[in-house]
Amino acid sequence: MEAELLLDRRDVLSEAAFIERVVWLLSQPLLGSGHRFKYRLALVVNGECVMRAWEEGYEFSGIDKLLADFRADVERIVK
Repeated sequence: MEAELLLDRRDVLSEAAFIERVVWLLSQPLLGSGHRFKYRLALVVNGECVMRAWEEGYEFSGIDKLLADFRADVERIVK
């Protein structure tokens, strides 16, 4: 399956924390998915992944909304 890398970014939040966001556009949806995106989102604090977007139920309504929801979760955790 072909994939186009759309986003590969690591943002440092503090000396101890960063977020990683990687998004690909696939040539076709993955089995069980209604969209053509594959993504990896993670929050790492003190070298430990404290939040990662696992394969779980999520009402996907677009990549912008997904990234905004992830960022809101990060802000709640990092306060």
